[in-house]
Amino acid sequence: MLFSTVNSEQQILYAVVASSLLVSTDINTGEVAWEVDLELEKDNAVVGIQYVPDTEAVIVATRKGDILEISKVLSKSPLLDCIGSVETGIENMAWSPDFEVVIFTTGIATMLMMTQEWANNF
Repeated sequence: MLFSTVNSEQQILYAVVASSLLVSTDINTGEVAWEVDLELEKDNAVVGIQYVPDTEAVIVATRKGDILEISKVLSKSPLLDCIGSVETGIENMAWSPDFEVVIFTTGIATMLMMTQEWANNF
Protein backbone atom coordinates (compact mmCIF):
# COMPACT_ATOMS: atom_id res chain seq x y z
CA MET A 1 0.00 0.00 0.00
CA LEU A 2 1.47 3.34 -1.02
CA PHE A 3 -1.13 5.86 0.18
CA SER A 4 -4.45 5.52 1.98
CA THR A 5 -7.33 7.49 3.47
CA VAL A 6 -10.40 6.44 5.46
CA ASN A 7 -14.10 7.24 5.41
CA SER A 8 -14.52 6.68 9.14
CA GLU A 9 -18.31 7.10 9.08
CA GLN A 10 -18.82 4.31 6.52
CA GLN A 11 -15.73 2.31 7.61
CA ILE A 12 -14.20 2.31 4.12
CA LEU A 13 -10.49 2.30 3.32
CA TYR A 14 -9.34 3.89 0.05
CA ALA A 15 -5.81 2.82 -0.83
CA VAL A 16 -3.49 3.32 -3.78
CA VAL A 17 -1.75 0.06 -4.57
CA ALA A 18 0.47 -1.03 -7.45
CA SER A 19 1.40 2.64 -8.03
CA SER A 20 -1.79 3.72 -9.81
CA LEU A 21 -4.69 1.53 -8.72
CA LEU A 22 -7.18 2.99 -6.20
CA VAL A 23 -9.03 0.31 -4.25
CA SER A 24 -12.10 0.75 -2.02
CA THR A 25 -12.27 -1.82 0.79
CA ASP A 26 -14.78 -2.35 3.60
CA ILE A 27 -12.71 -2.17 6.81
CA ASN A 28 -14.96 -4.60 8.70
CA THR A 29 -15.24 -7.37 6.10
CA GLY A 30 -12.18 -6.82 3.91
CA GLU A 31 -14.45 -6.94 0.86
CA VAL A 32 -13.26 -4.90 -2.12
CA ALA A 33 -16.10 -2.72 -3.40
CA TRP A 34 -14.34 -1.38 -6.51
CA GLU A 35 -11.01 -0.60 -8.15
CA VAL A 36 -10.16 2.44 -10.31
CA ASP A 37 -7.10 2.76 -12.53
CA LEU A 38 -5.75 6.29 -12.03
CA GLU A 39 -4.23 6.09 -15.52
CA LEU A 40 -0.86 7.53 -14.44
CA GLU A 41 2.09 7.58 -16.81
CA LYS A 42 5.11 5.52 -15.75
CA ASP A 43 7.11 8.63 -14.75
CA ASN A 44 4.26 9.97 -12.58
CA ALA A 45 3.33 8.96 -9.03
CA VAL A 46 0.79 9.65 -6.30
CA VAL A 47 2.03 12.10 -3.64
CA GLY A 48 -1.17 12.47 -1.61
CA ILE A 49 -4.69 11.12 -1.16
CA GLN A 50 -7.64 12.36 0.92
CA TYR A 51 -11.28 11.36 1.38
CA VAL A 52 -13.38 14.54 1.60
CA PRO A 53 -16.65 13.87 3.48
CA ASP A 54 -18.56 16.94 2.27
CA THR A 55 -18.25 15.92 -1.38
CA GLU A 56 -18.02 12.16 -0.81
CA ALA A 57 -14.99 12.11 -3.09
CA VAL A 58 -11.37 11.01 -2.92
CA ILE A 59 -8.82 13.57 -4.06
CA VAL A 60 -5.47 12.35 -5.38
CA ALA A 61 -2.45 14.58 -6.08
CA THR A 62 0.34 13.45 -8.40
CA ARG A 63 4.00 14.37 -8.74
CA LYS A 64 3.42 15.75 -12.26
CA GLY A 65 0.83 18.14 -10.82
CA ASP A 66 -2.50 16.50 -11.63
CA ILE A 67 -5.33 16.84 -9.12
CA LEU A 68 -7.67 13.90 -9.59
CA GLU A 69 -11.16 13.58 -8.14
CA ILE A 70 -12.81 10.20 -7.76
CA SER A 71 -16.46 11.04 -7.13
CA LYS A 72 -19.41 8.80 -6.30
CA VAL A 73 -17.11 6.69 -4.12
CA LEU A 74 -20.04 5.29 -2.14
CA SER A 75 -21.51 3.78 -5.30
CA LYS A 76 -20.33 0.74 -7.24
CA SER A 77 -19.35 2.98 -10.18
CA PRO A 78 -17.04 5.81 -9.08
CA LEU A 79 -16.03 8.47 -11.61
CA LEU A 80 -12.44 9.61 -12.26
CA ASP A 81 -11.85 13.19 -13.38
CA CYS A 82 -8.75 15.39 -13.59
CA ILE A 83 -10.06 18.60 -12.02
CA GLY A 84 -6.87 20.64 -12.28
CA SER A 85 -3.15 20.67 -12.71
CA VAL A 86 -0.20 22.49 -11.15
CA GLU A 87 2.31 23.19 -13.91
CA THR A 88 5.35 22.93 -11.62
CA GLY A 89 4.23 19.61 -10.11
CA ILE A 90 3.09 18.70 -6.60
CA GLU A 91 5.34 17.44 -3.83
CA ASN A 92 2.72 17.14 -1.07
CA MET A 93 -0.95 17.77 -0.26
CA ALA A 94 -2.41 18.60 3.17
CA TRP A 95 -6.01 19.36 4.16
CA SER A 96 -7.34 21.40 7.07
CA PRO A 97 -9.21 19.37 9.73
CA ASP A 98 -12.58 20.69 8.47
CA PHE A 99 -11.65 19.94 4.83
CA GLU A 100 -12.35 23.55 3.82
CA VAL A 101 -8.77 24.34 2.75
CA VAL A 102 -6.08 22.32 0.98
CA ILE A 103 -2.42 23.25 0.63
CA PHE A 104 -0.19 21.90 -2.12
CA THR A 105 3.59 22.13 -1.95
CA THR A 106 4.74 22.63 -5.52
CA GLY A 107 7.78 21.39 -7.38
CA ILE A 108 9.43 24.82 -7.09
CA ALA A 109 9.12 24.95 -3.27
CA THR A 110 6.09 27.22 -3.12
CA MET A 111 2.75 26.62 -1.43
CA LEU A 112 -0.60 26.87 -3.16
CA MET A 113 -3.62 27.26 -0.87
CA MET A 114 -7.11 26.57 -2.22
CA THR A 115 -10.62 26.13 -0.89
CA GLN A 116 -12.57 22.90 -1.18
CA GLU A 117 -14.30 24.43 -4.23
CA TRP A 118 -10.82 24.83 -5.85
CA ALA A 119 -10.80 28.62 -5.60
CA ASN A 120 -7.40 30.23 -5.08
CA ASN A 121 -8.62 33.40 -3.40
CA PHE A 122 -6.23 33.75 -0.50
